[in-house]
Amino acid sequence: MNRLLLSIAESAQQLSVSVRTIRRMIDRQELPFVRVRGAVRIPVAALESWVETCTAIPNNSGCAGPAVRKGGSTCHTSAK
Repeated sequence: MNRLLLSIAESAQQLSVSVRTIRRMIDRQELPFVRVRGAVRIPVAALESWVETCTAIPNNSGCAGPAVRKGGSTCHTSAK
């Protein structure tokens, strides 16, 4: 069975950033989290989504939208 939630330290390790960076992302509401009996946990799907959203595309560094990566022609960063 795949894990659904990661600790802050595990999340930091997965993204190759510091624990402090993960805490800042949570504080800035950039990364969703859940509390399990008071312990902060990050959904694996939230990490994957964050990476997907922040992934730059070679030859189109201004756009990182999923529609473009899936063959769409519209960059979501310039869409109105």
